[in-house]
Amino acid sequence: MRRDAAQNREQIIASARQLFTAQGVSETSMNQIAQAAGVGAGTLYRNFSHKGDLCLALLRDDLGAFRKQVNGLLMAADAPDSALERLELLVDKLLKMIEINIPLLIGMQEAYAGDRRPDIYHSPYYQWLHESFSTLLQEAVERGEAAELDICFTADALFAVTAPPLMVFQQQRGFERQRILDGVRRLFIQGLMTKGDIA
Repeated sequence: MRRDAAQNREQIIASARQLFTAQGVSETSMNQIAQAAGVGAGTLYRNFSHKGDLCLALLRDDLGAFRKQVNGLLMAADAPDSALERLELLVDKLLKMIEINIPLLIGMQEAYAGDRRPDIYHSPYYQWLHESFSTLLQEAVERGEAAELDICFTADALFAVTAPPLMVFQQQRGFERQRILDGVRRLFIQGLMTKGDIA
């Protein structure tokens, strides 16, 4: 009896996880995944339009747990009162999560190439992260912690400097995660503070 759609999807995800672990995300083709899952190319592409979708499916549980953890930390009774300090806390947790999940995050980003490149900015992961950055930046401005700024652009810029491919390159330079966090702090925390706060 033919497997139903849910079983096909689960088998594709399981096969992708196995191949990604064995030979790496970039070295694994969609054709190899279809063969390992025992499905046709049409079935594979009906479920996942490209390898980035598969990476996102494998990351979904981890990203969901990360979002829950961050939201809990930012709303906790002992969370920093300062919006910029909470922004730094978010960036710290983000860099730790990226370091753990670099292969899949890189695969997700690399799949958004060519005409698909802008699509990553419509992904649920990016939209949540952009909203989180924007909310904290807006609060910092409204409370006088930060000077007036372009909230949307600054949130985009924060996403860019914490992008997994850049982190990989910086690690190849010999950067530790703390050095990356320190650089982001200087630019996007201390660099946004009003003169009174800096003093």
